[in-house]
Amino acid sequence: INAEYMGIFCDIIVTCPVMARSVLLVLCGLPGAGKSTLVRELLASSLRERPHRVTVVSYDEVETELRQSLFARRGPAEGAAAFSSELWHLARSLALQRCEQVLAAAEPPDNSPLVVIVDDNMYYRSMRSRLAQLARQQRASFAVCFVDTPLEECLRRNASRPAPVAEEVIRRMAARMEPPDGRQCHWEQHSIVVTPSTPLAIAAVWGCVSLARAAGPAVLPPAAATREGPTPASTSALHKLDLALRATMSRLLAEHTELRDASKSRTVNAMRREVLAAAGSALLEVEVGDAPPAPAVSLHMDVEGFRSLFCSRVESLLLHQPGS
Repeated sequence: INAEYMGIFCDIIVTCPVMARSVLLVLCGLPGAGKSTLVRELLASSLRERPHRVTVVSYDEVETELRQSLFARRGPAEGAAAFSSELWHLARSLALQRCEQVLAAAEPPDNSPLVVIVDDNMYYRSMRSRLAQLARQQRASFAVCFVDTPLEECLRRNASRPAPVAEEVIRRMAARMEPPDGRQCHWEQHSIVVTPSTPLAIAAVWGCVSLARAAGPAVLPPAAATREGPTPASTSALHKLDLALRATMSRLLAEHTELRDASKSRTVNAMRREVLAAAGSALLEVEVGDAPPAPAVSLHMDVEGFRSLFCSRVESLLLHQPGS
């Protein structure tokens, strides 16, 4: 769709019986394509003129947080050397989990939609498929913006960065890039391509977001093997712990009526997220440490131990209630 018309659609679509309360907008493109610059421009325009509440989840930032956690524990030299595919997979798992948490908590105080922008390369369609499935699970709409910058320009920009990506990695990504195609994959029907010369690019992206929201929750992509490889044991362990913590939280809320008001329930949910994050850091420390990981720890996380920690924090909250 022409960019000028996209901008118009963004303004005229205001009501729809199936309109979603939130939109998951996935950016894809090579390193140096200009994705992060586009994010900043979208944020600025949302503050100036668009009735959107915007949250950004950057996969690079999540991975950086994990690296810094390692640096704090093991020192810069050992932390850098400790990078592995396990760390990469865990970072992606935590970023996906962060997207889920933001979408799950989406309760607009007014009619302004929540837009969650995912900033990553996402060069395989299977990578985007995971996010489309998440959007569907959370009753959110799904849209994709492909930042299509020429390879040589990406390489030039990347070379000027303080910590550039290896040129061969970018070239390999370019060779494997699978741009969004709504004709081939119905769940990518709300997609837009932005190039350095695209006129009204910001208005066009917001137009795509509005069209996706008006169409309702995302279409569920068919189950398919992901090219990111099998889910690592760390991701499986964290998922099991997350399920256990959610079940425990539901039980505690049912047993203690004083926890059901909005403020207390948010506090309890924040405690759950903190325990899960602590478990992720502990598991990462085990898996990238100097000694070989103990299978009982790395493959079978102490779910009961972390669940007990969560319960003790909630009990402390109850003990400090007024009048208790």
